[in-house]
Amino acid sequence: TMATVAPAPAVFNWISASGGDWSFSANWNYASSPSGNTRSVVFGSAISSPATVFTSSAVTAKSIQFDNNANSYAIGGAGSVNLEADSGNASVDVVQGLHQFQTAVNLNSATDVNVASGATLTFNNALNNGGNNLNKTGDGSLQINNALNSGAGTLNASAGIVSGVGLVS
Repeated sequence: TMATVAPAPAVFNWISASGGDWSFSANWNYASSPSGNTRSVVFGSAISSPATVFTSSAVTAKSIQFDNNANSYAIGGAGSVNLEADSGNASVDVVQGLHQFQTAVNLNSATDVNVASGATLTFNNALNNGGNNLNKTGDGSLQINNALNSGAGTLNASAGIVSGVGLVS
């Protein structure tokens, strides 16, 4: 008989009440940590105070959602976050709150960033477009501080505010 293998889960929810290591499986709702171009990551209401989720290596996600108005997430560490979709565009969606990436973010696919009204997403380190387009929607604020390395890609803002300090190359 052939053994059946359950499909890998698609949506990983951060369940720790505080910050911690992205690669530590107990911080997620599945017995593994998310990394891959089919993985959706949700940083929601689990934290009870502002929290830093860190990575010491490169991690990959198809989509990342921030949905916490009371407490902010900061994604940091010596690693990086790669946004890459197996099909279509990768995405970052800020439903509510003030959240930030402190680690380098690499766009390995065209990426849609939707920031809801009253919300803010900040990139506080290198944001590398990798020649891919970054499409900003939503009435909220996108801040890019430090370096935006766009290669042949473009930053397309159709709504809200895009601001920041640093270098666009």
